[in-house]
Amino acid sequence: MKNKWVAVAVIALLAAISVTEAFAGKPVKLLVNGQEIKSDVPAQIINDRTMVPVRWIAETLGADVQWDGQQNIVNIIKNKDQSELMEVANLVEDFGKKLKTVSLQAPQDMVSKSIEEEYGGFVAPALLAEWQRGMQDVPGRLLSSPWPERIEILSINKLSASGYEIKGEIIEITSAEMANGGVAARRPITLTAEKFGGHWLITAVQLGAYEENGPAVYKNSWTAQNQRQDIPIMVFTHAQWDALQNGEFHIGAAPIGPSELARNSSYVFALPARYNYAFPAGYEEVENILKGDPLKPLENGQ
Repeated sequence: MKNKWVAVAVIALLAAISVTEAFAGKPVKLLVNGQEIKSDVPAQIINDRTMVPVRWIAETLGADVQWDGQQNIVNIIKNKDQSELMEVANLVEDFGKKLKTVSLQAPQDMVSKSIEEEYGGFVAPALLAEWQRGMQDVPGRLLSSPWPERIEILSINKLSASGYEIKGEIIEITSAEMANGGVAARRPITLTAEKFGGHWLITAVQLGAYEENGPAVYKNSWTAQNQRQDIPIMVFTHAQWDALQNGEFHIGAAPIGPSELARNSSYVFALPARYNYAFPAGYEEVENILKGDPLKPLENGQ
């Protein structure tokens, strides 16, 4: 990309620095972001204009300065690495805002379409196609609540001339955290970003396990006057479950079927679709419990 050559104007420099009030004949202090710098060429007041050395100011602000003696032009170039870091960070943060728009509980064809529409501008085509084929390790919305609200970046490390590794956490919240602040759940995520034709794209994603919160104890104090979310469990034989997955029959009016919780050699235990559609009190607690793989079925006779 060609560098943009700019003529240096004193007015533009004055917008980037703070200069103490000065009078003719008195030394002028030069402050950049509140820190005094001392240059080999002092600042001067000439015809009521404050003249400052461009190289000292630009380099203090993290830019490079090039002088074109033939055309009498000073070229100020923003630090490349810092610029790239900002671009990569913006890519990951903008991608993180899209996670809640891709519901992974929807039918596969709908998930594939949603991945294309929502992630297309952030993810490299090869990774996008991989997600659409296998639906493995795809970041997105697993439940109605909590949902992935954003990605918090913990570190960005340069891998090569054109690649960065970004480590962070997917921050999940519920309506309670939206109103009062806080975090419902955190999930580690590692991304790789590379540049293609002048644009940064995500080329790899690795999801970590949710943070362990220890054993979960849930007491449902449901009454007609105090209704709370419960955990309904459906039980299928293996043959029934396979037939359900093959579309030989359907359960309920929801466009998605039950989700498997656990199984043993005889039965498959599943959670009904949209079991928490009404969001009664306690549904957030139930969803946090279900994230911890709480159901441990025993074999017959044990």
